[in-house]
Amino acid sequence: MRQVALTIMLVAAPWLVACDGGEKKADLPFAPVREAMDKDAQAFAAYFQTIKGQTINWSGRVAEVSRQRGDDYIEEAYLFVDMDQPGHGQEAADVTFQIPVSAVDKLQAGQPVNYVAVIREFERNDNAVVLKLELKKLN
Repeated sequence: MRQVALTIMLVAAPWLVACDGGEKKADLPFAPVREAMDKDAQAFAAYFQTIKGQTINWSGRVAEVSRQRGDDYIEEAYLFVDMDQPGHGQEAADVTFQIPVSAVDKLQAGQPVNYVAVIREFERNDNAVVLKLELKKLN
């Protein structure tokens, strides 16, 4: 009986790990990410591979909230967050993620926002890096 239970655990354990969505739980502060964002494109791309898939819990300020039409003209909403402290860095979005359309009217530029999300991608616009996240919880 023990051997059967052990065999089941050995077979099931990798499957359970594989089913976690590939998300690595992390207590990653934004400061080292900001530091890496300020480096050249190749250095940031290499750093990004070490943080991709991590679940983060960050706070920032709303830079912009936008509504747009997605596939089949379904309304979508996106939040752009400035992660720099007021008076520091550029007044621009550092991260973006899709939010429920119902949250748009509750968010205003400059408002503090806390969220839990998974780091998925990044894009570089005018020498600035913007992280694309998958929202898990908007506080």
